[in-house]
Amino acid sequence: MNGGPNTSDALPPDTSATEALENAVEESRREYDKKVETMEEIDDKAMRSVQTAVILVGLVVSAVSVGGPGAVGEATVLPVLFGALGVVALAVSIVFGIGVYSVTEYPTGISSVHRDEATTGGYTKDEWVVSVLDNYDEWSAIVAEEIERMATYFEFVQLFLSFGVVSLLVSASMVVFRIAYGVRPFLIFVVAIVLVTTVRTYLVYKD
Repeated sequence: MNGGPNTSDALPPDTSATEALENAVEESRREYDKKVETMEEIDDKAMRSVQTAVILVGLVVSAVSVGGPGAVGEATVLPVLFGALGVVALAVSIVFGIGVYSVTEYPTGISSVHRDEATTGGYTKDEWVVSVLDNYDEWSAIVAEEIERMATYFEFVQLFLSFGVVSLLVSASMVVFRIAYGVRPFLIFVVAIVLVTTVRTYLVYKD
């Protein structure tokens, strides 16, 4: 924390402003806590995405194991290609999701070190309140930067997870429609492209 000499110049001339400073500290603390809560929510969403991706990869591995190598060999190129792309996308989503969760770092606010400093640093009450206010501003800025960084990584998690799910659905649809109705996989691919384009256009137009 900043020492007493560094904060005394920032003190208001009227010591009755102490209450206003304390209110400002309380408001800064609430803002800081809200940012930390937002960051933890991103962590939770990232881990739920990782769990979803792991389950889907497990289902794919189980399906391939049940069907055996022959089932994969009998499939045409497009279903295998989309299935492989889906698994790779899910794997990338898992990696990014774990990265979001594992590298999260942020200042914990008032700690035992700061409390010890408050009792031994020779602060007046106003000096201490101003020092705490300055530090909450600094901590909030650090957490805001962390949130922005995590949000960017989380967008990658969602992007690859969505792409992986769509790819696996397309691959499964190609196999099912070919076996049940004799529909060529290429036609399913065209339908999927049309549907994705239509949905994307609708979302863009809606925004």
